[in-house]
Amino acid sequence: DVTVRIATREFKATVQAILATYDLEPGDTVRIDTGTYSLSNNITVSSADGGSNGAPVVFQASPYGVTITRAPAGSATRGWEFLSVGRVQLTTALSGKYPAVPQRLMAISGFTEGVYALGLHKVELCRLEIFSNTAYGVNSYYDNIGTGVGVIRNCVIRDNLTAGIRLMDSPILVENCTVVDNPIGLYSGIGGTPYQVARDNILGATGGAGCCIWSRSLTGQELTSDYNNLYPEGGAAVGAIESGTRYLDLASWRAASGRDTNSLSCDPLFVNAAGRDHHLQSTAGSYHGGAWTADATNSPAIDNGDPSSVYSNEPPWNGGCINIGAYGNTPYASKSVDTDGDGLSDTFETFRFGSDPQLRDTDHDGMSDGDEWIAGTCPTNPASYLGIVAISNAASLGMPGIVVRWSSVTGKLYRLDRATNLLINPPFNFNVRSNLPGTPPVNSATDTNATGSESYFYRIGLE
Repeated sequence: DVTVRIATREFKATVQAILATYDLEPGDTVRIDTGTYSLSNNITVSSADGGSNGAPVVFQASPYGVTITRAPAGSATRGWEFLSVGRVQLTTALSGKYPAVPQRLMAISGFTEGVYALGLHKVELCRLEIFSNTAYGVNSYYDNIGTGVGVIRNCVIRDNLTAGIRLMDSPILVENCTVVDNPIGLYSGIGGTPYQVARDNILGATGGAGCCIWSRSLTGQELTSDYNNLYPEGGAAVGAIESGTRYLDLASWRAASGRDTNSLSCDPLFVNAAGRDHHLQSTAGSYHGGAWTADATNSPAIDNGDPSSVYSNEPPWNGGCINIGAYGNTPYASKSVDTDGDGLSDTFETFRFGSDPQLRDTDHDGMSDGDEWIAGTCPTNPASYLGIVAISNAASLGMPGIVVRWSSVTGKLYRLDRATNLLINPPFNFNVRSNLPGTPPVNSATDTNATGSESYFYRIGLE
């Protein structure tokens, strides 16, 4: 049954029955119980049933198995369609009530289009599995009504016959999705406006005519794409544009488009791709079958998303960086591994930082690789480290005190502290200067108060 929570709890057999009975308002939630719903017509959410900014109408499926599919003799061509609605969220709930029971995303399968939206910039699609539709997993057009940016997040979109996601003139953020086994992963058909952002996704494609990203052109800035894993198979390309030009590998796509500077292009190493388990393999454990199980290897998509993305919902140890793909920043993200104990995960060191995950200090310069990541120095160059390079008397500059010089990099803020007695606690109890921006290759600061006859000790640190 489907439950709607308005003033009281009411039960209906289908979502369509809820929509026919009630005028949904901002803040209303429709909860969809475990089960298979075979549709003979589309679930249509119109402008009469939309929410507002901060108070969307929410359609929330049980995490213990909801399937929306087409009845064998039905006429439904779209699982869900949103027609110029206000703010709406379609999602699968998270629950810890039955920890031993496997959880899965709401399945939307068997239609021409799994989800269609006229005005997707007002819709959030979250934690869904959209697959085996005869055209598109998600298809959208911009309706020129209202403002906002829609979201497709934490979705698995697979095995659709034309494209996984098709965005036509729609301002959308696509993040932490796994879009695989479609001829086209992401179809970006917008023209001229910087609306669409794709980050932290696994975007695959299959077949000789396929591509991970299809873009209308390379000249506009309508699509921003980075920190993805672009994985073409079976002769597919990494990228393609409307004119027909195809870019078979990541290097040529980067050079032509200026996109995906920090993206990967490698096998994401799913737990069981053939069995459609798209969790990432991890020797520390991945979630499948209702339990955490150690795998044979570690996926390169672990900890290699955008460093600015939130990762706090991932279970410990989470490596301090978001996983790429549908389970990133969720409680079901595969766990991180730090073999050498330097504070960086093995996969981050291998695929992002360039350091050796088996060595705590790859270049043997006295700084651990984790400390070098924080300092912004190079872990494979022993001459690159954060340290004081010279201390001299300021008299040569016509000033009192002592001049301290240290190696620095752009984008970091430094502090210089001083001690006169290393036996007290804390010893470096005097701050000489703070919030000093890096001026590479060397910064300097003068301690004009160091004019006495005692010994002075200095320490450089990061703010």
